[in-house]
Amino acid sequence: SFEIRVLTAGGDVIDALTDGLVALSPCDTNCITCLNDDREQCLSCIAPFKHDTVNLKCVNECPDGTYDDSDICERCDTGCLTCDGPDADDCLSCK
Repeated sequence: SFEIRVLTAGGDVIDALTDGLVALSPCDTNCITCLNDDREQCLSCIAPFKHDTVNLKCVNECPDGTYDDSDICERCDTGCLTCDGPDADDCLSCK
């Protein structure tokens, strides 16, 4: 299907083709962008939230098993429970 989206400065979508300039919120409250069919699956987040790339959520703090890389929660090495980087020697605690 084809869709044209015009965004307001606040990130809401104005759909001029189907709803006559009615503002719609396409994504969860803290998301800037989300998957087309699931508004709770965030692809990017508004500041100060961090993007949890594992669970596709906008979060205050990165969850266990991920680390903060410029406000993006990236997955830790598989042997780490918590970490501060991607490598095995970046583990703060182990599984």
